[in-house]
Amino acid sequence: MDIYRNQTKHDGIISMLSTSITTEHILFPSFGTTEFFEFVLRNPFNNEQTLTIEINDPDLFLVTDAREWRHYKQLFQLTTPIEENMFTSASSDQSKPQIFLRPKEQVYIPLKFLTLKADMSIQAQGPSNPFCFFAQVAVGASPQIKRFFLCAYIDPFLSRPAQIWQCYVHALQRVDVTCVEGQTSRIALLLKGTQASRVVKCFTSHPQELVVSPQDPFILAAGTVHELAIGVRPIRTGSKFFYVNVVDIEYHQLVRSWLVCANCRSPIVSRAFELVLPVGGGKNSSKRITYTNPYPVMKRFRLLCDRNDLLQFKESLLEIEGGGTHPIGLKFLPVMQPGAAEIMVFINDEEDKNEETFRVSVTYKFM
Repeated sequence: MDIYRNQTKHDGIISMLSTSITTEHILFPSFGTTEFFEFVLRNPFNNEQTLTIEINDPDLFLVTDAREWRHYKQLFQLTTPIEENMFTSASSDQSKPQIFLRPKEQVYIPLKFLTLKADMSIQAQGPSNPFCFFAQVAVGASPQIKRFFLCAYIDPFLSRPAQIWQCYVHALQRVDVTCVEGQTSRIALLLKGTQASRVVKCFTSHPQELVVSPQDPFILAAGTVHELAIGVRPIRTGSKFFYVNVVDIEYHQLVRSWLVCANCRSPIVSRAFELVLPVGGGKNSSKRITYTNPYPVMKRFRLLCDRNDLLQFKESLLEIEGGGTHPIGLKFLPVMQPGAAEIMVFINDEEDKNEETFRVSVTYKFM
């Protein structure tokens, strides 16, 4: 036991002495922002002492300029005294300033910390206590836009907003339409002219699923009513929203807007096929099925599908004699991963009304 105490006595004494003369300052720096603090240094001896200041951190600096010292004291609201020409460079090393202290004298050493290093890693966290706001806003006729600010406060006296949102509400005329997947449903929209004649053009948010006629620019005479023909053909079942905008192409002004709300239901599947295809494509990626014209006269049929990224037709337009049978060539595009997909094939007449629907279930495997 005595041997152990003698071995640890020296380290214990050194640790106690180091703790007694060490002062700890905790800083919370920001990128590019200077943090300023003062270290209280006291001469504990009864004689004069000349001390050398050494700093081993490249981001920590000694403030030797009295003007800079006074600036930081005002910025950080410190009321300690300032001493002019407190540091000297009498030593041979100019980077190690010295300070002269009288017996029992106490001074304040100004130090600043400035770093351009930052830890940009962010720990992902989920939303904390989310809260939903519901607002009711009265709007005018389409296409008016109402702008307002919404402020959220965390105190009952509304002293300072915690969040401020700028909101824009676009007034749209709503039109509801019921559709069948793969079949075009047609509606008409009435466009009223303004006080002056305009050259306008129609634009849609989903040109592959909603078509407006006329598609070319036309003159909207003042005070007249123009009828727009709308064709809606969604490629997915369920509810979907489309936007139809009429724009003055000369002055780039919005003349009228509609919100088309389509409720699409699934068609009746008349035939179903199951196929197994190789991953990556190959010779077995082309298939053929037949279709018989149920009418006694010659008819034209149009072929469509809901997955153009997986299936293409060798002929998209068929002319079949009354009661005749015609092959339908299917070309499946290569898929690089194994899996399964369901493709709907729509056979429509010349008016884009659905005659029959085939469901093709494809399984992709390594062969």
